[in-house]
Amino acid sequence: MITKTDIDKYFIAEKQTSLLLIILSITAIVVALVCWFVWKTQFCKGVTIALSVLALVQFIFSYKNYLSYDKQRINAVYAFDMNPTEIKLKETPRAMQYLKATQTKRYVYMALFIVGAIMFFYFKSKMDKHFLVGLGFATLLFTFILISIHYFSEKKTAHYTAQLKQTFS
Repeated sequence: MITKTDIDKYFIAEKQTSLLLIILSITAIVVALVCWFVWKTQFCKGVTIALSVLALVQFIFSYKNYLSYDKQRINAVYAFDMNPTEIKLKETPRAMQYLKATQTKRYVYMALFIVGAIMFFYFKSKMDKHFLVGLGFATLLFTFILISIHYFSEKKTAHYTAQLKQTFS
């Protein structure tokens, strides 16, 4: 059975996760800029490209989510008290859709992780392919961190969705 406190805790935890991902993305962009302007090796140029693209995409998604969580939390808590059928009709399908999107992101990150690992280990021994080694390394590292963070986020969302279904079905 879900309570208002559970709803609050879920949205606050998701907002904190989004903030963590925003900070991680900004940090990755700063590292990419340092690689581009300070070190200037082929390896660092590969790192710059991968980190810039992945971090920018992650920043956009995380920032969008970060801005929406307060409104969603307030609406869900209000609906829990005043209109429980709204939870069943709106919040439960939204949570299920978000869970599915999180699972899809996990598969995309896993595919990128595998591609990064293949690029890194295949081109590591080739002396003229430092750019591709850097590209693979940054993709491998950044997606590993994202997979780890999204794993826990997915578990929270699955638990929250199960509680909603149990309470309002």
